[in-house]
Amino acid sequence: MMPGGIPETPIAESITRKQRITSFLKTAFHSGKQNLEYTLGLGSFIRQLPGPINFPDLYDDSRLSGSHSYHTLKHQWQRGELRNEAQIFHQSDGSSFRNLASTNPLNPSHYAQAQINIGVQDRLSWMWRQSSLEGITEYKALTYDFTQHNVYGSGSTTSKGERDNFALGLRAGQKYGLSFVQGYSQLSLRRDYADSEVHDSWRAEQDFSYQASLKYRLGASYGTAFSLPSLYDMYWIGDSETMGNPELQSEISEGYSLRAALEHENWQVQAAYHLNEIENLIQWRQIFLFGSHWKPFNVGKARITNYELSGQWQLSRLLSVKGGLTLTEAKDFSIKEDGSPSATYGKHLTYTPRLKSQLALKLADESRAVTINWNHTGEQYSTVDNLIDPLPGFSNLDLDLMHKFRIYRFELMLDARLANILNQRYEIYAYIPQPGFNWATGLKLSYSLR
Repeated sequence: MMPGGIPETPIAESITRKQRITSFLKTAFHSGKQNLEYTLGLGSFIRQLPGPINFPDLYDDSRLSGSHSYHTLKHQWQRGELRNEAQIFHQSDGSSFRNLASTNPLNPSHYAQAQINIGVQDRLSWMWRQSSLEGITEYKALTYDFTQHNVYGSGSTTSKGERDNFALGLRAGQKYGLSFVQGYSQLSLRRDYADSEVHDSWRAEQDFSYQASLKYRLGASYGTAFSLPSLYDMYWIGDSETMGNPELQSEISEGYSLRAALEHENWQVQAAYHLNEIENLIQWRQIFLFGSHWKPFNVGKARITNYELSGQWQLSRLLSVKGGLTLTEAKDFSIKEDGSPSATYGKHLTYTPRLKSQLALKLADESRAVTINWNHTGEQYSTVDNLIDPLPGFSNLDLDLMHKFRIYRFELMLDARLANILNQRYEIYAYIPQPGFNWATGLKLSYSLR
């Protein structure tokens, strides 16, 4: 039985194929203490998307295809203690979804979406002895178009979104010695002008280190932040199971963290504690309106606490191991307008695991690598009221392989991933079983001019 007493649905056989082609070009010109650099990234992809694995007949003809192009022009110069970095960028990406000839044509759909992001940024920094000061100025313009084609005739409907964002930032840092301890303090300030609003944020950081047979590190930070809803979240209508929300508000958060680390020549151990309180947290939730749909909403107030422990150990020149553990408590503490607790007050946020852990063993040299990855995800709730039992935890074992060949200035890299090699049954969303054993391969060819 699945969570909530729903009988398990047999999974039909289906194959999801993916194809991706990417190319990358980087050119640079150096003259004295100046550097001019241009990068270009191009790519395209095609994916067979059978949709919810419980209903492959509805989506067995579905295809998602798309392409992107990224251009960046960067200029750097340095004169004494002054250093400046300016860049201009243009990024465009788009995709098209078609599901017009499935075995069961109950949910035909055909849509296209495109996004263009252009901007300019300048960073001017000054470093003198143990002090540093950096100013940041940036401007970004973002446009988004979503077109829903009429699958039963001609015509289409289009949704558009636009956003301009201008920001100013200042960051100051100071290194100093206190007896045998080294300290570093940093303060960052930022003001953003976006969507006819002004958003101020700041962050203060403090670190101490001590070097003996081991290196000891202690650190803390406290600050605020904000995040605008993406235009995808606001305007993306998606296929028959998703919809955007133009009424989304920006996230505003305040939090602090504490961290500690021990470092040795062959091993390191880190621990951290994070506490964040977020207003208007943006979260995708499943709703039921003439069927099941996913839609993003704002959570009035959320509190997220993380305890993290990680480490790595270089056992020999070729063999290394690393792992980590994260414990999370994410709850909804929304209050109604009259000051009373909301219906979800004190409930766990959906699809936020309370435990995540990973362990990786890697055998590698300059040309070959074999990595065994074990990941565990703990229980997570699928409903905002937490009335249905949480989805059970699950573990996955994956194997990654890589081999490089070098011929003159060419480098050919072959890689493969064997995922879920133990063929475990699990769910990351309620009632949607995930694939069992699956694999993917990749090929990367690069050429260096020097």
